[in-house]
Amino acid sequence: MPTDITEAIRAIDFEALVFDMDGVFVDSEPIFFEAFNIILAPYGVGISDDYFCQMVGYSSEKNLADIARDWDIDLPVESSLRKLDEAYMNLVKARAISARSGVWPLISRAKAAGLRLGLCTSSPDHLARLVVGKILDHDQPGMAFEELFDAVITGDRVDHKKPHPEPYEKLASLLDISPAYCLVIEDSNSGVASAKAAGSTCVALRDVYNRRQDFSQADLVIHDLGELKISTD
Repeated sequence: MPTDITEAIRAIDFEALVFDMDGVFVDSEPIFFEAFNIILAPYGVGISDDYFCQMVGYSSEKNLADIARDWDIDLPVESSLRKLDEAYMNLVKARAISARSGVWPLISRAKAAGLRLGLCTSSPDHLARLVVGKILDHDQPGMAFEELFDAVITGDRVDHKKPHPEPYEKLASLLDISPAYCLVIEDSNSGVASAKAAGSTCVALRDVYNRRQDFSQADLVIHDLGELKISTD
């Protein structure tokens, strides 16, 4: 594993390129923002853009608990999660969704360099398949979810979600490699912490919704996926 990286990534140092889903593979944070406000409307609550920025990277359970505390409202976890899940799914189903700019060229370069692809998300499996399926329908018609990634870990397949290292440890295990040979792209401090705790190299993707996130643990911070260059030298 390299001790230092720049935008010019040497493929020889890694065996897999791993994407977080929400905020990296797809710019889905605005959809989550909308879904939260849909389920909070009956309480007369509307979270601001600044408040949502604090929520990015944390589980829906934690976010709902924080909202209930900050607005002093009763948000039963189980039923609120179901409502949030339903609102998010309805929004995703109702619109065309593309991968984030730069995803497909980066994947092409990674595959050309012999790297395998992984997806590591805190979203449950059914949401990951829905979102990625919509993206493939729009961007890569005819490609199946299973064809795109060599290994996938979703939030319902781990006992401990990010920032715990388990998600990236399990993903590396599925690929039959050490986490040290995974190049991870994340967009939250909890995701970066998870990848680093597992022993992976992690690139943090800075965007408007994570502008408050502390990426000091990341090996590299970029503002666009096009900044990453995979070299076969």
